[in-house]
Amino acid sequence: MPENIAILDIGSNSARISVFAAEKGSAIFLTRKKETCRLSSGMAQDGFLTKESMERTCLSIINLLSLAKQYDCKTIVTAATAAVRNAHNKDEFLQLIKEKTNLSLRVLSGEEEALAGFLGVKTSLSLSDFILIDTGGGSAEISLIKDNALIESISLPIGAVVMTDLFLGHNVIDGDDFFRLLAHISDEINKMSVLNTAMHFPIIALGGPNKTLAKIEKKSKDIHGFTMTQKTVFAVFSDLLSKTLPERELMLGDEKDRADVIIAGLAPLLVLMQRLDSASVTICDHGLEYGLLYEYRKEKNLLSPEEIVF
Repeated sequence: MPENIAILDIGSNSARISVFAAEKGSAIFLTRKKETCRLSSGMAQDGFLTKESMERTCLSIINLLSLAKQYDCKTIVTAATAAVRNAHNKDEFLQLIKEKTNLSLRVLSGEEEALAGFLGVKTSLSLSDFILIDTGGGSAEISLIKDNALIESISLPIGAVVMTDLFLGHNVIDGDDFFRLLAHISDEINKMSVLNTAMHFPIIALGGPNKTLAKIEKKSKDIHGFTMTQKTVFAVFSDLLSKTLPERELMLGDEKDRADVIIAGLAPLLVLMQRLDSASVTICDHGLEYGLLYEYRKEKNLLSPEEIVF
């Protein structure tokens, strides 16, 4: 008999819950709900989560948990990422969530977050050698995969919300600010020296900003496995860069809540494509939540032999 399992992901920009029906050898996606809560907003200056962002995110979590209750999920797998793990006052936030929801949030390390993203990709796309980038609101995880093995990963504090707060205005993008942003991101990405062995590798991209890019180009929400050339990526980005905030909101449609942070959110992908001279990027819509589901099913011995990839 299938068990409904909820995966609750508390990101730096948004919180989301995904519900799956799982049993031995099978896991079926049922539904997903997302709320933009901007947990990391205002954190870039001093490393502290603000009272407002914590309360806002707590309310979002309570709203999302109603979906788990609706689907009678006895199991709720939780994960909090960069905003929480990097916050000086993370214990205060975790205690707030515990008091209001009775949930004990699991805070992922950068390595654990990168591994979960890798597992989401490996269980849904067939590639053996690639670079994986997962861009969120607070960080970007970059991983090198060779011969189907995760060789090295790094978590960098270059997420969409944090970089916007540090470098960019929210309406018209100033040229000097934009180039300072690119220089900073380039310096951060160059910390991963192993990229020298991955020139011209294809890129797989996870995370809200990268998925939004694909939705703009494809004009569809069905973007899993969608591949874009470097030329196309740069053209769409240039179009976004030339727009005011209201114009970017029109371009993004249902994703308009990202319009103020989309430039900084896409910058890591652009820098990485240039750094590696990669011809294309493929978007994966099976990210962190699928990796966390895989880990849970493996722990509970719910994987069939052919499903095991790691």
